[in-house]
Amino acid sequence: ETLNMGPVLWGVPAIPTEGLMSLVARTVARNILPSSHVILSQVGAPHAHNPTASLIHDLDEAGLAEILRQPVAEIQRRRHPPRTDVGYVDFFGCAVRSDEILFRRRRFAPTAVARSAHARALWSLKMIPCCTETWEYLVDTCACGAVQRWQAADRLDRCDLCNAALADTPTTTVEAEQRDDISFII
Repeated sequence: ETLNMGPVLWGVPAIPTEGLMSLVARTVARNILPSSHVILSQVGAPHAHNPTASLIHDLDEAGLAEILRQPVAEIQRRRHPPRTDVGYVDFFGCAVRSDEILFRRRRFAPTAVARSAHARALWSLKMIPCCTETWEYLVDTCACGAVQRWQAADRLDRCDLCNAALADTPTTTVEAEQRDDISFII
């Protein structure tokens, strides 16, 4: 049975570069809720271990906006509606194959999450190998070996398992001479 809880006590400011799950996870953490499913199950996301809210056709955007204390436009801009090309969705104005979006694993750039504890929407695209802010290659595993996932996300700058700072996770950066070669995709 779904709990109908109404708006959270504390909304969080939406960050322009974050995806929908990041906004939901940060709101959940701010309100000390047990998981994002507590919120998402009220608006049409039926499965706790499948964080695909941005793709759900009949997601209640107005209901989610009310719960999160956000304007409806903030929810809508983070959604990925289907395009006329079969298998493609609109990803912030670009056509992207829906199977190229990561949902179960949460990738991050250690230096970027140290600067701002939110998941950038671009990090969910399989074709994007690195962070556009830091040029660090994206990782999805803490130094302890735990894969970071949305359903276990509490703080987006801490490991889901050991609570270590993800900023301390080892990674490498794209070499300076290669950056021009790949900058066209990001």
